[in-house]
Amino acid sequence: MIAGMLSKNNFLDLIRNFIVFEPVEGRVIKKLARYQPFRSVHKTIQRLKTGQDRKQKGGVIWHTQGSGKSLSMVFLAIKSRRDADLRDYKLVFITDRRQLHQQLTATFGRTKGDIRDAKSIKHLNTLLQTDTPDLTTKTQPVEKDHHSL
Repeated sequence: MIAGMLSKNNFLDLIRNFIVFEPVEGRVIKKLARYQPFRSVHKTIQRLKTGQDRKQKGGVIWHTQGSGKSLSMVFLAIKSRRDADLRDYKLVFITDRRQLHQQLTATFGRTKGDIRDAKSIKHLNTLLQTDTPDLTTKTQPVEKDHHSL
């Protein structure tokens, strides 16, 4: 695993696209991507570049609790913005929890680029109609099922 990480291309890619700095309790923490986010970002970039239609270019990255959802999305945004074929894409990140949305927005705030926060579905539709390569976030909280335990 170390040999793979330290290969010239992977090492330069990690340094350039997979490190973020996060303020925590008065100090700054450097965070480096783990293997899973590194791999999922690369697979997503590949899909976006080689997919023949919208369906083949789209998809879902399934995350579990504590897997680094926000960081994976930030790494994807950083890497895609540095790719000549993808830098003009509009990125949209929709979350299902307000806490995750706040965490994601704060994490994106430490990156370069225009970040739009859709306040409603109508506002999201308006933002999506613009011809700009911005990054848009929206929280769509899941309704609690009062019949479940």
